[in-house]
This record gives sequence, structure tokens and C-alpha cells, in this order.
Amino acid sequence: MSSCAERLSYTRYGNIGYINACSFDVKATGKYCLDSIKAQVDHLFKEVQTDGVTKLVIDVSHNEGGSTAVGDYLISYVYHQPYLDYQVNWKRSDEYLKLLRSWGFDNATYAEAPVGKVLHFPSEEVVPEQVPYPFKGKTFVVIGPPTFSSAMNFATLIKDNHMATLIGQTPVNGHPTGFGEMFYTNLPHTQIFVRFGVKEHIRPAGKMTDNLLRPDIVLTDKQMSDVNRLLQQVK
Repeated sequence: MSSCAERLSYTRYGNIGYINACSFDVKATGKYCLDSIKAQVDHLFKEVQTDGVTKLVIDVSHNEGGSTAVGDYLISYVYHQPYLDYQVNWKRSDEYLKLLRSWGFDNATYAEAPVGKVLHFPSEEVVPEQVPYPFKGKTFVVIGPPTFSSAMNFATLIKDNHMATLIGQTPVNGHPTGFGEMFYTNLPHTQIFVRFGVKEHIRPAGKMTDNLLRPDIVLTDKQMSDVNRLLQQVK
């Protein structure tokens, strides 16, 4: 994620705007903090509006993730109605509660649940943020084999809520329903280091048999290899 020098960049190709969202990685401070990235997104969409493009392509085909807040902010620019978020299953443990509190967070529902209980949180309706330069044309989102983590979440929200057309190839390193909120520890007897997710994130459309994020329009390797070829598939 950190190898992506520019998290997002914009180029106009005729009546099509192309945003390369190569990473959602966010730092605590500086150029890549969330506020700075949001300001960059504002600037890009101001350019989109100035150019007057009628179609917009957001490419996350090489995006391995980062912060879901970046994807959520992008959604606010291309979709202007309430939408359904992920469902969550969260297993209660004292170890994870201790970790949460060490970060300065607390959750009364989680803390009061008995150890071992799996708490279920249904999909909630999300109201997109008000943004200064909303895009009102047709949007396409490109996914590819490396699409992972929060980029996968972003594309899954797009597909399950029918916000835009998904094009490209099926990601291979992750799944639209999967585990997150990683917990790290050493096993008490062997001291073997392990990490595992304590939350199951279930896509808004619910669990599916193959648990894959499939594009609406499948592209070949050749079409994916060059931006101009890729944009020829946008109709």
C-alpha cells in the first residue's frame, strides 16, 4: 500500500474521467492523513466537474486497501442516496476488550456481553456525506486480482447497492465476506505468534455460496493492461 506514491490521481480522456485509486492507505499525520486525502479527493472532483465529463471510471484494480473511510468518501461523490453497509458478527473476548481499551475505545454492548458470545450487528443505512462537487454522470469501478481489504469493501458496497457498474476481473486475494479487526498474540505455551480476525464482515447482499466479487463486465488481461483499452469498454 505504502509503495503507491499518489493515493489518487485524475486524468481526462475525452468525455471520460479516470481516477486511479491505487491505495486507500492513510497515515496519522502529514500528506497522507485522512483530512489531506479528503482534500485531495475534493480537488480531483472539482477538476471532474470543471471538465464536464459524463462518465467516470474509478480504478481500484491494484488497490490493496487501507482505510475504509477513503472509499466511503469516494462513494459520497458518486452516489447520493442512503445505502446499506456491512453486517458484522463480533465474538466477545476479554483479550480484545483489553486491547480496545488500550487504544482508548470502549463499546458498552460488547463489554457487557458474556465472554464467547457472538454479537450480531445488522446492516445499517448509511447517508453519504455532503460534498462540494458531486458527480452526477455514469460511474464505473474497475476491480482486479490484487483488489483487497478496504478496496474490496468499497467495490462490494458499490455492487451490492447498485451504485455503479463493476468492470474488470475477480479479486483473488480476498473475499467480499470475510474476517477483519486483526488480533495479534503469542500462544501461551509454544509462544508461536498468531493473528486472526475477531469480526466477520458480511456483505450487504448477504452470504453467497462462492464468496467472490464478480464484475458486471469481465475484461481480458489485454484490456486491463492499458488505460486506453480499458476505457474502450466503458459504454
